[in-house]
Amino acid sequence: MKKLFKIFIVLFVVILSVGCSDSKPDKLIVSYSNDLNDSSLPTNRYLQINVYANYDDGSNKNITQDLNWASSDENIATVNDGLVSAKSASGHVLISYETKERFSDGTPLSNEVFNLDILELALQKITLSQTSLNISVGTSQAIVAIGIFDDNSSYDITSSCDWNSSDETIATVDKGLVKGVAEGNTTISATDTNITSNILGVEVQKVLYSSLTIESTKTLFNVKQNIQLELRATNDRNELVILNNEEISWENNASDVARIDENNVVTALRKGRVAFTASIIDTTLQDTIILDVLKENYLRIYKDGVEVEFPYIETKQYDTLPTDLSTFTLTAIGQDFIISELNVTDFNATAIQSANAWFDTLEDGQTLDEDQNVSFELKHDGTTKELHYHFIIDDEFGSSFDEKYYETAN
Repeated sequence: MKKLFKIFIVLFVVILSVGCSDSKPDKLIVSYSNDLNDSSLPTNRYLQINVYANYDDGSNKNITQDLNWASSDENIATVNDGLVSAKSASGHVLISYETKERFSDGTPLSNEVFNLDILELALQKITLSQTSLNISVGTSQAIVAIGIFDDNSSYDITSSCDWNSSDETIATVDKGLVKGVAEGNTTISATDTNITSNILGVEVQKVLYSSLTIESTKTLFNVKQNIQLELRATNDRNELVILNNEEISWENNASDVARIDENNVVTALRKGRVAFTASIIDTTLQDTIILDVLKENYLRIYKDGVEVEFPYIETKQYDTLPTDLSTFTLTAIGQDFIISELNVTDFNATAIQSANAWFDTLEDGQTLDEDQNVSFELKHDGTTKELHYHFIIDDEFGSSFDEKYYETAN
């Protein structure tokens, strides 16, 4: 009755707040529930309690990690995010949770207390939830280890067992979760206090696919912009899966227009059209996507003949500061660019001398016309111990170049 009253209060407060606002939330919490079935736990064992928020549309959400958890006696058992860890001492303990959201009087929207008896029991046998398992490469399946104790009681001891795979190149196992690595056969077992479970035979099979599709939110982009490609396939279980790059080979018919990296991110290099074809390795399945690079709006910068990316930040240390530092070449592509905030200062932002004396053919506020090249050299007289070289390019990327030099103290 007390719990029903709390639920009514929660609903009343939520509905009232909705009525006073301009927008209505998608879902309302109507109750809380948990999955606790046991009222006891052997010493040195674990028990996971999950709490769910149940909504008015019939859905629910696991909110275990969003709650404040507490144990009445941490010498008997502790609790963290609903995971109860029994200590070596037997006894009675109260495990409780409360929501972080509270009423105006400070009481939580919901709270609950669980009674647990921590029992000193001796493990007699471990039984796995199944004796054989067939999985595909890259897929996982959970196995449960059931411990039988000296009073004939049984508990889930999956988390406290040491798990072993006879061949981890075929399948791995961690806290009962078996994952297929490669085609073949292996065995899985669980051990606790020198007691080993029955042997679980695992057969890992190659995944068979019936379709492959390259997905993208867009097919048009500009130079230096990126597009994320996603590879979707249908497997032999009629499941839609996202493939990783280890299962795919790529073909690119115009590598000078765009490139693709190990995460299937395409970067535009220059104006043009490019076709990327993905194939599932060792199959005939493939798909092609056409991408168009529309504009080349960027400033290309070369430092001593090597192209560098914006933003550029580097600090260099020398025994003696060189008098001739570097030669730069700027090329405007696709539009005009304005050079601004051109300066040479020491590390205290004090100007060394006028910018034009340092940048030769480059001037503060100068416009680089489309397809124009400008080269310049950074120079100084060798008496300055520290130097900060800086300029900003007025473009859509907010490009900037910073290079700092300093002479080591003698």
